[in-house]
Amino acid sequence: MADLKLSFSRLEAVLITYFRIDPERAGTFRARIKQLQRLNFPSGVNVGRGTKFDYELTHCLKLILSFELMARGLPAKFVTDMIEASWPRLQVGFQLVPNPNLGADRDDIFAVINSDLIGDGYKPEESIWIYDFDKLQSFILESKRDNAALVSINLCTVLNRLMDQLSLIRANNLMLYWEIRAWQTELPALYAESWFNDWIKVSLTVLSSFEKKADDQHP
Repeated sequence: MADLKLSFSRLEAVLITYFRIDPERAGTFRARIKQLQRLNFPSGVNVGRGTKFDYELTHCLKLILSFELMARGLPAKFVTDMIEASWPRLQVGFQLVPNPNLGADRDDIFAVINSDLIGDGYKPEESIWIYDFDKLQSFILESKRDNAALVSINLCTVLNRLMDQLSLIRANNLMLYWEIRAWQTELPALYAESWFNDWIKVSLTVLSSFEKKADDQHP
């Protein structure tokens, strides 16, 4: 059961604070959220006029990612399609983000988008990959040789910054981190690299082991 339940007005307030939107531009920002709703994004939120709906953590993360990517010049339809189709990969990325309240010290986790894939025939679910910092550097060097147009987002920054904003409305952040870790995800074939899937498996195992030790120390 999701720990986070936000009304539209509370969601709007959280996102406005997250993006540091000028109060005079709040109306414009609200209209952009509703524009995404008309695209049925995030999926399941377009429940009809006058119908009460509670936004959950997943909806917040999807909206933040969409605005981050649109701010980098990617078209709204491409962004929303890509996030929905690639959500299983993004979930794994967010699961790799450590809970800073437990003192975890790990590399940042990045979602990397190849914007060259925009256009007819692209497959949104194949346009995004998840990397830690070291593998991101190697990937960027390789992609420069191919002149690929890459956009990257630090998922650690996104999640931890959102948690900071949610703490202002007294959300139980510890439970939200555990909720993410409890997501039922499958390891996708990212970039068709077996070594990369091995890295994800090892990372999730190490993170789980770290959290178990934290539980033992703080029952």
